[in-house]
Amino acid sequence: MNVFFDEETLEKGEQLSQALSRAIAASNLSIIVLSVDYASSKSCLAELSDIMRRKDTQGHIVLPIFYHVDPSHVRNLGGSFKKSFNGHGSNRLPQVQRWKTAFAEVGKLKGWHIEGGKFDRPETEYIKDIVEYVIKKLMNSKFRSASAELVGIDDQKKTILRLIEQEDSRLIGLWGQGGIGKTTLSDVIFNEICHEFEGDGIITKGPSFQTLKPRNSCRHPLNWVNLNPREAKQ
Repeated sequence: MNVFFDEETLEKGEQLSQALSRAIAASNLSIIVLSVDYASSKSCLAELSDIMRRKDTQGHIVLPIFYHVDPSHVRNLGGSFKKSFNGHGSNRLPQVQRWKTAFAEVGKLKGWHIEGGKFDRPETEYIKDIVEYVIKKLMNSKFRSASAELVGIDDQKKTILRLIEQEDSRLIGLWGQGGIGKTTLSDVIFNEICHEFEGDGIITKGPSFQTLKPRNSCRHPLNWVNLNPREAKQ
């Protein structure tokens, strides 16, 4: 994980450092912490512009955190952000226009609004939620890319998801001969919906159905469970 602070101020016309641009390009996901003074930093705006460009062209995942700021002020370049952008020079400058566009676009994304104050949740709870969400988001992205070339899997996934959404749905079985993609389909569906549950996991059975082994768990690790054939049949 790379963390970028506003340690150096970019001068007019100066571009993002190659090292920083490479780090962003090598990342699958960016968390943008939007604070009150964010728009006053040329370096932060240049980073954001690069990140949002990669989101549009390469599917880069962007998650905003609105830290003690109103998300509507970000979307509309209002509040203190209007003054910050006015301090960057003429709106006709192409660079400033790119910054404003990227800033407004990130304000439209769903993220976390940390208001602060005595009525808000502790920041540690937000951090926990964000970390758990990011882990699941990256896992889901990995499975989507792995299954992107599997013919017809999107239609099959949609069919199963519609069944899951039914109120009386409790158990869904996938039946078919070996090697047709049942396990892959179940993996894709699992990573699509696992973030909606407090606890989740995948359990695979051994050849003799005597050992159940947890293959994956998003939140709570599962222990090995040994079953004898009679218990398994029950």
